[in-house]
Amino acid sequence: MRVQVVKTCCALIFSFFSFSILAQSEFYDQADLDSIYKDIKSNLKNTESNLVRIERAITSIEKIENDTIAGEFYHKFANLRQDMGHWDSISRQTHQKGYNRIEASGDVCKQVVSLFNLTRFALFQDGKNLLDLAKHGLDLAKECGELKHIAHAQSFLGAAYINAANYKNALSNLIDSEKNYAKINDSLGMAMVNLDLAIVYSNLQEDEKSIAVTKKAALIYKESGKDLNYAVALIDMCSSYLDIMETDSVIKYLPIAHKIVENRHQLANAYVYQHYGNLNIQQQKYR
Repeated sequence: MRVQVVKTCCALIFSFFSFSILAQSEFYDQADLDSIYKDIKSNLKNTESNLVRIERAITSIEKIENDTIAGEFYHKFANLRQDMGHWDSISRQTHQKGYNRIEASGDVCKQVVSLFNLTRFALFQDGKNLLDLAKHGLDLAKECGELKHIAHAQSFLGAAYINAANYKNALSNLIDSEKNYAKINDSLGMAMVNLDLAIVYSNLQEDEKSIAVTKKAALIYKESGKDLNYAVALIDMCSSYLDIMETDSVIKYLPIAHKIVENRHQLANAYVYQHYGNLNIQQQKYR
């Protein structure tokens, strides 16, 4: 009887390990990966189960033979992790794997888009190699020859120079970027660049220019139906108005932004209240 119990236990243990091995070696094909990505993206939540699903998906990508397809999947799942708030070494390494595979494909235009993922990560994480990545991106974009990629690379290089407090070079690249976005009628690209231009002008103590380009971006977002982007641009504009103590404009625009971001964007809503506080200080309403 005792032997039977031992055999049963051994059988259970064997079954457990067999299941674990199968689970670890589970392979997802391209259709599975697409389905997993769309499912997580449609209901994005920072849960342990989603992270595990992404980790298993990333492991499966290694087995895809096509470099371009594999590279694009690496970037998609790395960006999913970032959308969940995980701007960590795993996300960066996954982007690097994506870039390595796409670089191996030999397609320069896909390579520059791939590199943008690494550059964006370095920009938000204040990476030490940000400027080098941005410069390499512009070189690749020019080699590719597509104006939309050149404009995007110039915007990244401008942002990299802002991080380095090199506002002269930042201004030059951002102006060139806006011109190229205008040539291809990419209004949202122009809006993005104008918000960066606002930062440059603000640091150069040119407040009126900073307000003008922020307002330009805000109007583009409003006309495009991007209400949250519109609200954030208004909040940035109110910050500049507060710097020059133009309280009437703050009173005009801040409530519009507040109505949009309230209960929708916690960080933007926090800035709204901060601006209201500074507005009341300037009006000597200290209570």
